[in-house]
Amino acid sequence: MYCELQIKKLSHQQGFTMLEALLTLFVLTIGVLGVAGLQIQGMRSGGMAMQRTIVLMKSQEIIERMRLNRGVDGQNLPLYAAGVAADGSCNSGTVCDSQTQVAHDLFVWQQDLASMLPTLDGAVIAAVPGPVPTSPYAVTVTVNWTANDGSAMPVVLSYTVNVQI
Repeated sequence: MYCELQIKKLSHQQGFTMLEALLTLFVLTIGVLGVAGLQIQGMRSGGMAMQRTIVLMKSQEIIERMRLNRGVDGQNLPLYAAGVAADGSCNSGTVCDSQTQVAHDLFVWQQDLASMLPTLDGAVIAAVPGPVPTSPYAVTVTVNWTANDGSAMPVVLSYTVNVQI
């Protein structure tokens, strides 16, 4: 006896329809745009982090320069806060007195700030002596800069460090 089974086919689908292809393309486009937005935000954050790192390093640099050229009982530290005129005349290889070295330190520091980020402005705000001549000076260094974080308005940022030298 021969038994023949017939299997009925329910549908004859032969691939994606145009609507399914367009929907897939739309979802893929939204995903790619989201990834691109994340990449742009990551680049902005990286740029801001680089600026903050530069400001931190340059602030530490002027503090170390002040430590090296403190003078007897801190006599040179107020000169840093006064912002003595600097001309960069104390180049490497020449011997300078301590006051000329102060001017050179400030000159080099300001030049470095301007070359790394043009909107940077740094100043030794205060160098206040302690109660007795041998006590450390309280020194405040402030660096201000304008950062463009991608918004319409630039953001003015400030970093201040207080140390005793």
